Amino acid sequence: MGINKGKKSSEDIDDLHQRAINYAQQGKLKEAKDLLEKAITLAPNSADLYGHLGNVYRQLKEYKKAVENFEGALKIESNQAETHNNYGLLFYQQGQFIEAEKHFTAALKAKSDYIHAMYNLALALKAQGKTEEAVASLMAIIEVKPNYIRAHFLLAKLLIDKKLYDDAEEHFQTMVSIQSNDINILTEILACWLERDQYEKAKIYCEKILKLAPDNIEILYNLGIIETKLNHPKEALFCYQKVLKINPDYFPALNNIAVLYLNLREVETAKTYFQKALKLQPDNKSIQYTLSALSGQQVFRDAPQEYIKNLFDGYADHFEKHLKEGLEYKVPELLKQHLQAHIKEAKPNWNILDLGCGTGLSGQLFKSLAKTLIGVDLSPKMIEVAKQKNCYDELVVTDILSYLADKVEVFDLILAADVFVYQGDLESIFLACYKSLTKKGLFAFTTEIYEGKDFVMHATGRFCHSLEYVKKIAEKAGFTLLFHTRDKTRLQKDQSIEGYYFILQKG
Repeated sequence: MGINKGKKSSEDIDDLHQRAINYAQQGKLKEAKDLLEKAITLAPNSADLYGHLGNVYRQLKEYKKAVENFEGALKIESNQAETHNNYGLLFYQQGQFIEAEKHFTAALKAKSDYIHAMYNLALALKAQGKTEEAVASLMAIIEVKPNYIRAHFLLAKLLIDKKLYDDAEEHFQTMVSIQSNDINILTEILACWLERDQYEKAKIYCEKILKLAPDNIEILYNLGIIETKLNHPKEALFCYQKVLKINPDYFPALNNIAVLYLNLREVETAKTYFQKALKLQPDNKSIQYTLSALSGQQVFRDAPQEYIKNLFDGYADHFEKHLKEGLEYKVPELLKQHLQAHIKEAKPNWNILDLGCGTGLSGQLFKSLAKTLIGVDLSPKMIEVAKQKNCYDELVVTDILSYLADKVEVFDLILAADVFVYQGDLESIFLACYKSLTKKGLFAFTTEIYEGKDFVMHATGRFCHSLEYVKKIAEKAGFTLLFHTRDKTRLQKDQSIEGYYFILQKG
């Protein structure tokens, strides 16, 4: 009887354990937890049971209980590979990557060919910035298991970060050769290339997906974006038109096709598509603003924030090349040149604010005058480009008035190079800048020229200001006008365009 009872208890434990594993695999974590706890009462010295219970608690995010059970398992059997791996995952989930690395390494000491632990170790190393070690771990996986797709994918991403694009593409191609018709894999690869603005490579994967799913709206739309970025407007129009045949109310395609027609100077067609898009999103201020400009209606006194953000987010990746090479843009250089005559210190050590800093063209030039240099812009993507220049002490994504709201006598110089083309009424900004400047602080900026009264918005969506208007609101804010002149800003249709350059001083 005693032998039979022991046999029955062992069978009960195995049954409870297996049922718990099945529940855990099905995502029924509470049920798995209850069965494992019951099994442990029958076998309190089972490292496997404690280890599996710890992993269930980890997935339930009950970390304290997870730690207790993992420690219990390792106290019974210290070299349990699976327990160390899952314990490492617990630390990884909580951002404790050094501890995670220790446990993944311990798992591999217990079981040298443990693929999951190798992969998790690579993740932990990557999170710590140990790129070379992460690459080595992934290469070890591929040597043991050449068809392990996740290792190829992570390795490709690490190679992309190092700008080894062709090497990364080899691993992506290996993934495709393993599972050539897997749309999810192709889509993940596409997303990687799009995130890095590698449009030629991204296009290849769009086309692969469309061979498998020719009516996939999201991929057709992405291909339209790619063709636009590659300066293939006709191909982009074809993609967006195909999207609209499948779904005439697909707002992103309507909006983008309108922008394309506008860039092609087919204004009436652009207006038609903007109007269709506006019917779907009647409160969309960006489209309202664009239609107002195209129709010559002076409804807006400044550009909506979403209009500016969307415009420059889409412009960020080719902004500088277009300005410098295509438009011969010299505004920051000329603004600094005009400012030099009003700098009394031999070597200024100013706190400088660069409003609408964009990609940092002004920041690079004015850094030599700065004790601290802060850039403010509405476009996160422009700010990302500016960060790469390493000339700013701080970069802030916000609008001008929000940033200046609590700043009192902080800055010695405020810059606004080619910023007020998207602001009509400048009075509030001038008042805020005056408040934010130190005594005798300088405000240097440009505007586009208007020969009429006050300011006007053109069909381009850009504002122009009259000289008298700027003088009037400068005086109203309390500024002294130190300097103004007309000078070149950029080319437009091969013609040199002039703007006003101003330097104001706080009293």
